[in-house]
Amino acid sequence: MASGRPRRTDRLARLTSPSSPDLAQTGLDCHSHGESANAIIGTLGGRVQTASVLSRVGAVVGAESGLPRSQLSASSAPRWPESWDLGGRVAPPVENSKWVAPDLPRSYRVSSVDPLPPALHGRAFTVAEAREAAVTQSRLDARDLARPGWGLRSTRSARTLDEHARDLAAVLPQGAAFSHLTAARLWRLPLPTRWALTEPVDVLSRGTPLRRAGVRGHRGLDLREVEVLRGLRVTCPVPTWTDLATVAGLSVEDLVIAGDAFATRDRGLLIRLAQAGGGSGGRGRRKLRAAAELVRSGSGSPMETRARLAFGHARLPEPELNATVYAEDGHFLARVDFLWREARVIVEYEGDQHRTDRQQWQNDIQRLRLLEGLGWRVIRITAADLSDPHRGDELMRILHDLVG
Repeated sequence: MASGRPRRTDRLARLTSPSSPDLAQTGLDCHSHGESANAIIGTLGGRVQTASVLSRVGAVVGAESGLPRSQLSASSAPRWPESWDLGGRVAPPVENSKWVAPDLPRSYRVSSVDPLPPALHGRAFTVAEAREAAVTQSRLDARDLARPGWGLRSTRSARTLDEHARDLAAVLPQGAAFSHLTAARLWRLPLPTRWALTEPVDVLSRGTPLRRAGVRGHRGLDLREVEVLRGLRVTCPVPTWTDLATVAGLSVEDLVIAGDAFATRDRGLLIRLAQAGGGSGGRGRRKLRAAAELVRSGSGSPMETRARLAFGHARLPEPELNATVYAEDGHFLARVDFLWREARVIVEYEGDQHRTDRQQWQNDIQRLRLLEGLGWRVIRITAADLSDPHRGDELMRILHDLVG
């Protein structure tokens, strides 16, 4: 009697044929005629010698047909790299095969990535270095390796600038150092933009500036001091700050904020920054000279620097920064952001942490009561007082009345 169901041998021939135009559809046809997943995969296990076909068949009967994993026996679950044990038949894997069924469950995906030599693990390495260690081009092209730069590979993807800089250091010229914006970020200066992996890395070298994808080369290494910071060669604070004046998009205020951060960490840098700004020449000299006159030590944050600059713009007397307040008997009362001691006026900048940290908020209230009880006038300001012109004008009017 004629039957519409294809013969088993015909179905298997279609499934295993390399020239089959639509393997996925063929597998579904077989399954729709009652062939179980184990039967199809198990029979194929003895015939098919390519991981590509095996995984595609697995995708057909295990994923596209909607079969739950429980319908596939434990013996039919593929194992890599030892072998695929399918229904009692073993099909050896094909070396260097990279094909992975995109819709296959994770436990059924084929992974044929060869291990790297131990000396290349956990770090960036050059392609030339890998070839000397007998690593093949197909292994270098594998998707599990990151490419931090041309001719470079790494076993991990950089998540921070420190990691990215360490990766690139493997291909930099002898004695080169990170400079300009990159150095400023490595020094963890407050800047108006966040670092992104797509941002070019600034590299200072001798002679001709380095030309390399993802690198912004600069000359003048012999004219700048360099030190090692967390294992990376970086320009010292003073040249890093002066080089920022040449970075497009940075304002005088941005330079002052960065300079305040350096000077607050090390008060000895204040004079050196002022000297560097006063005697500077070349690109960015006007911005640098303007910023050098405004840098101070003691600012606790970029917003405190902005508040101080606003006070100066309003022609208020210059306050003490992060100053200590003592009681008449000499015991410590508080450390405050801005202090006009003779006028007994205090300004406190309230960032978000003062609002979101419950303990901080309670401490602020207690300190405010203590200071006001001893005759100090305390004014609390927020970012809105610096960004809103009307609120800013009102604040400056109040301060003028209090401190002159």
